[in-house]
Amino acid sequence: MGDSGQLGTGKREAELIPKRVQTKPQLEPAIAVACGSTWSFVVSVNGLVFGTGANSMGQLGLGHRRSVMEFTVLESLRESPVKKVSAGCHTAAISTKGELFFWGAGVFGELLSPQRVDLKSEMKDVAVGGTLGVALDSEGKLWAWGANTSGELGTGDYDSRTHPQLLKLHTKGITFVACGKSFAIVLGKSSDAIDRAEYCTGQFPLAEKSAVSEELSEIGLGLPSWRNDSLINVNACPKGLGEVSCSISQRDPNQNLVTVLSRQRDYLEDSLKRELKEKNSLVLSNISLKEQLASTKEEINKKTEEVCELKKSMKQCNQKLEEANSRISELKESSEILNR
Repeated sequence: MGDSGQLGTGKREAELIPKRVQTKPQLEPAIAVACGSTWSFVVSVNGLVFGTGANSMGQLGLGHRRSVMEFTVLESLRESPVKKVSAGCHTAAISTKGELFFWGAGVFGELLSPQRVDLKSEMKDVAVGGTLGVALDSEGKLWAWGANTSGELGTGDYDSRTHPQLLKLHTKGITFVACGKSFAIVLGKSSDAIDRAEYCTGQFPLAEKSAVSEELSEIGLGLPSWRNDSLINVNACPKGLGEVSCSISQRDPNQNLVTVLSRQRDYLEDSLKRELKEKNSLVLSNISLKEQLASTKEEINKKTEEVCELKKSMKQCNQKLEEANSRISELKESSEILNR
């Protein structure tokens, strides 16, 4: 699709085959690309960032909200060469110096131009999803920010974060981060520095740490929608796409299963309570609207009656006025007769 200009071809049309596009100014060899739902970015070898497509929330970082149909350089990042850009609910980038930049709209507000995030750590990787963002620093530590309605930040709660927060992981040497619409996945080494482990956040059951499959292509596809607020370790099933399951402790699998089922029950109860609360709120709102409507109708009826009374009074006044005019005419005629 190209209806928002996200292909950078200079028009809002789809392209069925790859087409070479131009940039403003001319692009040096590209080293990275990133795509949002209706906008795109390219990073050149000299660190310039070019964006195109929809821009109603400032997601292109051009300093305005107008969409563009050709890749246009982000002038505000010229002095901070970039090595990676990631686009999702908003846009984030990492400079060659390890600086983290945000722009677009998110829980942090609306930024029409890239703004540097005040962090002491040097960042080396970043990923932005549908509701969140995560960044990896040079020491292998993980930072997260954004909405947290499904526990996708891995902070152990449902509170959003407008500023990157350092997460506590029982692992070392994280090497890969990725985000989905409302979950995040990271790849690293377990605490014994031998087994590799994948960790994810979002709606998943709590599980013990264990070794995982090397099939990274299967990570994050078809994960079960169970509850969890924190980062967990999952096993990638080697059988096929979408078959990812949470690992079970070999020491006490029954207890672990009880924990999983208990968390699922709690999640369902919480969901039901939230749904009932929303429905009650809607019912109360509807009742209030009905009362307001009834009151408005009564006022309209009263005003209508008042208008009818006024019309009657005006009619009576007009009749009396006509009678007075008729009487005046008669008096004039009588006066004329007497004068003769």
